[in-house]
Amino acid sequence: MTKDKKSWYNRWWAIVLYVIIGLIILGSLMSEEKTVSTSGKSEESFPKETLEGDIPKNSIEIKTKTEASSSEEPKKEVTEEKLGILKQLEETKEALDDYKEKTDKLNGCTKLCAGDDYDIPYIKNEWYNTCYQLYYYGGMEALERQITECKK
Repeated sequence: MTKDKKSWYNRWWAIVLYVIIGLIILGSLMSEEKTVSTSGKSEESFPKETLEGDIPKNSIEIKTKTEASSSEEPKKEVTEEKLGILKQLEETKEALDDYKEKTDKLNGCTKLCAGDDYDIPYIKNEWYNTCYQLYYYGGMEALERQITECKK
């Protein structure tokens, strides 16, 4: 009976060395975010834009410009980038609304089908999994059929 000798990189001391090196790397990454003053207290470093009072370029805020010599209404300056961001936000909101509707249906199915045993985690999870699989494989129509079946 012979003992197989492990490779050097699989030995305990090598693994400890890997962990120490990883912690050193993480520590150096964290120290870049904060600077240490001569008094020993740490001061957070801020981006140059924030210190100078500038607004970041990717701000969603819509600014108005007015001309002092004219009495016209202020004109809104909207760039294509800002319109794209607003469009993405609207699409994200629609996706979240769809997700909320789906999860509300799944929770309703779970509560109806589990009945009085809804407070028991195992039964609740089993019914949720059942309702989710019905929705995943059969769509919203299959979930609706399950809900009407559980109402009986």
